[in-house]
Amino acid sequence: MPEYPPIHVRKILRVYWAHTRPYIWVVVVIVALVVAAKVLDVVAPLYYKRFFDLLAGDFPASPEALPGLLTGTIVIVLILHLFTWLAWRTFGVFSNWFQPRVVADLRQTAFDYLHGHSYRFFSNHFTGSLVRRVNRLADSFEALADQMVFNII
Repeated sequence: MPEYPPIHVRKILRVYWAHTRPYIWVVVVIVALVVAAKVLDVVAPLYYKRFFDLLAGDFPASPEALPGLLTGTIVIVLILHLFTWLAWRTFGVFSNWFQPRVVADLRQTAFDYLHGHSYRFFSNHFTGSLVRRVNRLADSFEALADQMVFNII
């Protein structure tokens, strides 16, 4: 099994941060939208509980008010689901705007770094593997960003 150089995770994260920093406002919006969508996903079942409690007989003294309470609860649930849907769609728009720009910046920076080397560097290294490493660096940002949004947040 070949020996691979140690992974410099801290260096890679610094590079990612340097390329993410210009878009920090987008990162804040993305985090806020994901948090809002998740909170709304938690709140909606509470109103389902209220709806079924009203149906089961936990209603006020006047039965005439029951249809209004049921209708109001259904409207609240629909509004919650609408806002959840809007939060996820807006997250998708911001994420699809943000990630390709950072990936393009990462690729441009990596290729600029490669072009700064001498001819001798390229004659001693297989160029295809260098390009593959650059592409892996850029593509791994997308995977890391998606993991942070969907798994950590």
